[in-house]
Amino acid sequence: MWAVMKAFSWDSLTVMGMPLQAPDGGPQRFIPVFDTLEQAEAWAGPGYHAIELEPRTERDWVADFPDENGNYQNKCEQCGETFIGCRGRAICFACYKKP
Repeated sequence: MWAVMKAFSWDSLTVMGMPLQAPDGGPQRFIPVFDTLEQAEAWAGPGYHAIELEPRTERDWVADFPDENGNYQNKCEQCGETFIGCRGRAICFACYKKP
């Protein structure tokens, strides 16, 4: 996963032609995360840097890392192992991916 290292305002993003709005009481800006470097570069345009996000373990929620609250150490309610992710996450990524 790749993150563009710039905080964007919500209204800079549209879905089906409609600008998004910041969530009530939530962050006023966001850092976009993409599956590939090409996607990140296409979004960012020239002059911005994209960095690769790598999990520390298979239990970490990598997509949470750029978020303001995305680097909390949590204990999984299913397996009891620790993982890194948003403060409100109850289960690790490995348990989430289990069928």
